[in-house]
Amino acid sequence: MYRILSLFLILMVTMNVWGAEISKTLTLSTEGITSFSVEAGSGNLEIQGVDKADEIRVLADIVIPGKDDEEAEKYAEISLDKHGDAAILTSQIVKSSGGGIFNGQNGYIHLKITVPSRLTLDIDDGSGNISIRSMAMDVTIDDSSGDIHVADVGGNLVIDDNSGSLAVTSVNGNTLIDDGSGDIRVANVTGELHINDGSGSIEISKVTGNVEVEDGSGDLLCSGVEGNVEIEDGSGSITVNEIGGDVIINDDGSGDFNANDIGGKVHHPDMDDEYEDSKKYY
Repeated sequence: MYRILSLFLILMVTMNVWGAEISKTLTLSTEGITSFSVEAGSGNLEIQGVDKADEIRVLADIVIPGKDDEEAEKYAEISLDKHGDAAILTSQIVKSSGGGIFNGQNGYIHLKITVPSRLTLDIDDGSGNISIRSMAMDVTIDDSSGDIHVADVGGNLVIDDNSGSLAVTSVNGNTLIDDGSGDIRVANVTGELHINDGSGSIEISKVTGNVEVEDGSGDLLCSGVEGNVEIEDGSGSITVNEIGGDVIINDDGSGDFNANDIGGKVHHPDMDDEYEDSKKYY
């Protein structure tokens, strides 16, 4: 009797560990569509822009521990629809229809998407890593948690992120980042760059326009900026190199300050006068 009960418990534990793993593919013609919106819950999200593509293709991997495939179908909600000139993808783990609640904390829908690069992109994401590449138009991301990697954006980029590291490369437009916590790396921006960050290190390189940074804590390195650099910092070291315009430090709470090869003036609250002709200050 005990051996049978033990075997039954082992089988139950095994099912709960493995659970359901289902794959679904969704497609939608993009004729007459100019924008693509993604509303996703938990799970990783990968979006690849493709030149001359004429459809959106979504591969969804559904993982729900403790549920078999038939049960998992009741909890996973995925849809891809056209609304006017917009395509909208919704992906989430929903509550049980049987009265019990499955809050999705241990359920995920991982999405791999190919989309015409000509579409504007708007993402509202709950949790999980995000990767976006090769979009020719504007990209907007509202994310709760998880790392974000964005590369090769042809328009403006806006990121509102609560937590997780950010890596942004090659944006042919203005870039606005509002981040709660996590390290930030930004390189190769053709346009203005504005960063509002709570905590975490920041590294900026190769920006053609002006740079504005409001930082709570963490080290800041900024180099290769053709315009002006304006910084308000709570704590952490600040290093600015190879700046074509002025460097303006409005507030520097604590940490070292280093400036090298500055084309314009250097303004710092701890300096008595402007260092108009100085190439190095520390």
